[in-house]
Amino acid sequence: MNKTYQKIFPGEKNAGFTLIELLVVVLIIGILAAVALPRYEQAVLKTQWARLMATVRPLQTALEAYYLANGIYPNDTLQGLDLDITGCVEIGSGQLKCDGNLRMDYNGGASYADRGFDRIEAWIDNPSSGRILIKTIIYLPHSKTNPGQTFCIGGSVLLNRLCKSLGGVATEGNNYLLP
Repeated sequence: MNKTYQKIFPGEKNAGFTLIELLVVVLIIGILAAVALPRYEQAVLKTQWARLMATVRPLQTALEAYYLANGIYPNDTLQGLDLDITGCVEIGSGQLKCDGNLRMDYNGGASYADRGFDRIEAWIDNPSSGRILIKTIIYLPHSKTNPGQTFCIGGSVLLNRLCKSLGGVATEGNNYLLP
């Protein structure tokens, strides 16, 4: 009578893994993935934040130069600014769309200055859902409210963690004041 579980070569151990060994390996891989995934997501958000801020800085610099030359920020328009942001097009009054899913909106000048809204709002959309992934509000240096302050806007556990990792201090709601 032949036994099917019999060793093929005498003197060698059975080749293969037991079910318990395979389950332990799968469990270890699952634990590593559970630790690595949030760190990966956080790294992706930080990269997108850096891209957002790198795109906003030229607009901020151009608006400040306009203010120094004219004593007022331009009135919700980007006309007359010495501004060249590669990959960005003006899509409306004071609004720019850059490289697909990055957008900026500038509110300033006489129509907004009385309310202290001399600021830049910038955000990155999720192309598939259209929801905002990351958002910042940068108040210009001569704004009546919050002059020179930058806020990271949270809203989810991941975004709140991003804002905190950037050195943000929670203010009101999901707003984090950045250093």
